[in-house]
Parts: sequence; structure tokens; C-alpha cells
Amino acid sequence: MRLFIRTGLVVVLAYLLLAAYAGYRVARGIDDAKSSSLVTRVGAHLMGRNAVERLAITRGHVPGVLTASPTFWMALHAAE
Repeated sequence: MRLFIRTGLVVVLAYLLLAAYAGYRVARGIDDAKSSSLVTRVGAHLMGRNAVERLAITRGHVPGVLTASPTFWMALHAAE
């Protein structure tokens, strides 16, 4: 029984860490795109944060399983 609980905890921890890393990578991609040119920065400002995040998630092919995690969004917003 202890092995089952430990395995479950390791799987949950790995999922949360993977989701946080994915959120961080999406945020870095957004920041890199914004810093690449003035036109991109202005376009991102006009689109708004939510639209830019949705576009980055879609273009980055981030699985919905990862975006459902609160750690994904915490890392995404903390890295911006």
C-alpha cells in the first residue's frame, strides 16, 4: 500500500513540475517574441494578454492536460 501511495505522489509531483515547466516555456516564448520586434510588441499589446497566451499555447501545441494544471498558469503569469 505504501508503494502505491508513493508512486501516486511521484506521478502527481512529476505532472505538476512538467506543467509548470511548460508554462515557463510558453512565457519565455511570449517574451522572446515581444522583444524580437516593435511590431510584434505593439500587436501583442493590442491583442491583450489573454489572446496572446491562447495564441502561444495553440502555436506551441501545448496539450490540454498540461494547461488544466494550476501550476501551468502560475508559472506562465510569474514568468511574464
